[in-house]
Amino acid sequence: MKLFHGMRENVGLLAIFLFVPLISLPIKNGQYLDYMNAIFNHYVKTSKQLYTYLKISILGIGSVMNLGTIPIMYHLTETSSFIDYRDTRIRALTRGFSLSFLWSPYFISIALILTYFNVTWVELFPFGFAFALAGFILGLFTMGSISEPIKS
Repeated sequence: MKLFHGMRENVGLLAIFLFVPLISLPIKNGQYLDYMNAIFNHYVKTSKQLYTYLKISILGIGSVMNLGTIPIMYHLTETSSFIDYRDTRIRALTRGFSLSFLWSPYFISIALILTYFNVTWVELFPFGFAFALAGFILGLFTMGSISEPIKS
């Protein structure tokens, strides 16, 4: 009886572990990466833009896809134009992904808080997103005035 009660309580966490990695399959197989690559190469002209767009992308997409986002975004920006900016890309990926932990209901940390403290995501979202926004702005300040033109 206790086993079924425990499984029923944690079915949301189990669903996250099972289904979130499956979301990356249509993106990889549907060749959406080629289209995103063309968009990135067209709009990103400086290293600061690369950092900003990559951080925004991983903050948004990473909140749903979890760990599947990091390799997708890394390979997306591993083109001849962006290959020399590996450190900038890795900084944006790690900082943007870590900010998703603060507000996304698909991360275990937030799911546990919602489950065990009887809080709704709507109540938690403003605080988590405010902290994520503050982290985003601090990340832009750490980049400072480093903005090199990217050669196509």
